[in-house]
Amino acid sequence: MQAYCREQQTEGFVSFVALWNDRVVGNSDLFPAGAKCILDWGEDGSFDYSMIHYCLDQQVEAYDSLR
Repeated sequence: MQAYCREQQTEGFVSFVALWNDRVVGNSDLFPAGAKCILDWGEDGSFDYSMIHYCLDQQVEAYDSLR
């Protein structure tokens, strides 16, 4: 189970960084939402990267649907 959780977090981190670099960097509209995802899913220096990626993905989808 530990290996599975580690794998999920690694995949979440890689996906989050790719999405962040692709959509948030240089986009002042998405930056606050992305930062909130990090704050919402991080605590005491520990982060749930799967949920951070999911949260950011949802924010990007909503942003795109409003444009």
